[in-house]
Amino acid sequence: MKEMRKLLCTRDQVNLKCVLLGGQCFRWKETAPDEYSGVFAGGFWLLQQNDDHIAYKRLPSTNSDEESLCNYLRMDEPLDLYYKEWSLCDPIFKKSAERFKGIRMLKQEPVENILSFICSSNNNITRISSMVEKMCTLYGKKIDGTNYYSFPTIETLIGEKIEEDLKIAKFGYRAKFIRQTAEKMFELGSDKWIEKLKNMDYDSAKKELMLLPGVGPKKLFL
Repeated sequence: MKEMRKLLCTRDQVNLKCVLLGGQCFRWKETAPDEYSGVFAGGFWLLQQNDDHIAYKRLPSTNSDEESLCNYLRMDEPLDLYYKEWSLCDPIFKKSAERFKGIRMLKQEPVENILSFICSSNNNITRISSMVEKMCTLYGKKIDGTNYYSFPTIETLIGEKIEEDLKIAKFGYRAKFIRQTAEKMFELGSDKWIEKLKNMDYDSAKKELMLLPGVGPKKLFL
């Protein structure tokens, strides 16, 4: 694996452990103290937290790795300013802010986010992570040079056999919702529909997302 690069940022700007393992995504593992491996943007990533930077490498590498990582971590958001603003508005947040610095919302792929949280129903992080990884292994594309798989496309999750296979893989009642949700997204326009959502206001996007089987107000809040 190639030499690691550096993304300059402090722990107060990004707390990798809380952000990656806190339950907003399910494809990351802590492989050593302050070291995390996972999959996003079609690649396998290794991230190492340091006091003044994040060391990173991606397989396969591209010329836009730093841009992809910054986008995923939403480094364009001025988190310190938000913390100050939220602390002024909410005394409970202010009390917790000193203990939990660097908490960011990841910019995940919408399809992965939606289907992962269908897996989260009545579940825990360890089991959700296992189910998501199983779904990727069954229907995703193998990432070159690794034993990891990308998240499946909408089209690969359509059909009754998908539901049958997921039930065999112990997804339970979630298997039906995964298949039905993939089919509904395909019916609505697949990737074109996803892009349309990004340009909608909050209320319109929420209403549109609730057309999906297995997606209600709670999952949208999450």
